[in-house]
Amino acid sequence: MSRVALIFILLMLSLGAGEMHIDFKETRYIDALNEKVTRSGFISFSNDSVKIYYAPPNEREVSLKDGQITIKSGGDVSVKEAKDEPNIAKTFTLFRALFEDDEQSLKKFFKVLEKSPKEVVLKSISSSNPISKLTYELKEGNITKLDFLGQNGDRITIDVVQKR
Repeated sequence: MSRVALIFILLMLSLGAGEMHIDFKETRYIDALNEKVTRSGFISFSNDSVKIYYAPPNEREVSLKDGQITIKSGGDVSVKEAKDEPNIAKTFTLFRALFEDDEQSLKKFFKVLEKSPKEVVLKSISSSNPISKLTYELKEGNITKLDFLGQNGDRITIDVVQKR
């Protein structure tokens, strides 16, 4: 093995390559009910999986690994194929693309309307996408806030509390 390859592998291992943990606070604004719901949790990424966890009182965990989506809620566990839950699978793909700065994957869902060092505004390229518009705020190149506008008028705001 070449010296450069060995150094690269050691560097990636020391940085925890492929692993990321993001603590967040989410606020859902439900247009039809004129109501908002706030909850907190975390999103974690590894090389082969993505997990979203919501803290009590509405504890819930949704993960995607090996083409299967596992949902744990209230003591119940449900396992489904990702192809049977396309919106959940797309959400995981979207989160990974956003937090790993994967513009090619984002282009599968959105076109860029505005882009500055502090904010990016994306518009859905498909009416079948439940998200019509996505705005995210940046600080020093890192996402600090996401704002999703749904086709139905609902809005979800995610504030990044900590990224590790």
